[in-house]
Amino acid sequence: MTNAMPIFINSLFPFLAENSLDSQAKKFIETARKSIALAEKEMKYADISFAQTDCDSDNPNLKLGEISIWHYAQSIKNYSEAIADLEQARKSNLPAKYKKYVDLKTKKCLQEMAYSNARKIKLGAVLRVSR
Repeated sequence: MTNAMPIFINSLFPFLAENSLDSQAKKFIETARKSIALAEKEMKYADISFAQTDCDSDNPNLKLGEISIWHYAQSIKNYSEAIADLEQARKSNLPAKYKKYVDLKTKKCLQEMAYSNARKIKLGAVLRVSR
């Protein structure tokens, strides 16, 4: 889960922030945070169904494989939306601590997208072979 505490504190006590974050960038970061949370939830569902698919057996559960693929696709979609919002936030004049936050979250999203895509490809191969 994302730690939104610095954004929250700066919104309540702007005089404590060394460089305040403009409202548009704040909206993009908050929207990205929500997309990341949704993507993490979809990833959890996908991993649960992937574990039950039993891909390595001679008789994998194809329905659960299809469900996993769908959830991985949803996680990829949500992570890509988060990246787009983080890129929009990055275009504004962000203070250094927020640039670091945006960079770290973007990197994490890309890593999770790669993981989801690899699982999707594996399941796609299992579904093609098993049918």
